Amino acid sequence: MELAFKYGARSLYFNDKANSKAQKKIRNAIGEYANLGYGEIPISCYDETLFGSAKDGCLFTTRGIYIHNSGDKNKPFIAYKDIKSVRYNDKTVYVNNEITAVYAIEVYMINEDKRESVCEMINELKSIFASAD
Repeated sequence: MELAFKYGARSLYFNDKANSKAQKKIRNAIGEYANLGYGEIPISCYDETLFGSAKDGCLFTTRGIYIHNSGDKNKPFIAYKDIKSVRYNDKTVYVNNEITAVYAIEVYMINEDKRESVCEMINELKSIFASAD
């Protein structure tokens, strides 16, 4: 759980079997918007909901990022191998792929001083898992 210590922030829950709250949020994200593939493992769930259901936000896995922003019908997935750049602006993290599509992750629920660390975490996950896919 080195990532949890390095990137821990309010509303960011890491996959820890001993943490029932994190496990529930990960299950809700999978049930609502993340269609995991065979052998894909959840790493962290960002909960963007007001009441903690984790039905909006994003799920970081060993393959990539599943995103569901509040009120958006789209439920995009971006594989780490396809990420070209990650940047942060105010309350949104932007992830660009090689086809110039931009995926926005709303990060209103993360403390302002921790928002940039979400970009750093995505880049670290990319460096770990991009070649594994």
